[in-house]
Amino acid sequence: YLGIYGVDVSTEVNENYNMPKGLYVTQVANGSAAEEAGIRPGDIITAFDGYEISSQEQLAERMRYYAAGTTVDITVKSAEGGEYVERIVTATLGKKIQ
Repeated sequence: YLGIYGVDVSTEVNENYNMPKGLYVTQVANGSAAEEAGIRPGDIITAFDGYEISSQEQLAERMRYYAAGTTVDITVKSAEGGEYVERIVTATLGKKIQ
């Protein structure tokens, strides 16, 4: 469990708004692995543990292979000064509480 909610950056949005393709983070759950790693609303996740991410579905599919407690590097692009700056954060995945 990463603890983010997001929407896909479509090809149309990518082209019209010059946003990187990936998963646009709309919310970060309090106390989640994402929050602890420094992922913020507005960030765009472009890679998870070295695998390119272009949708929520793709991230969910990739995460199926990781157990809670696993540490992974996540590539995010953050809007800074009118451009997107890439950074790599490290997250220790949690367990989703129902």
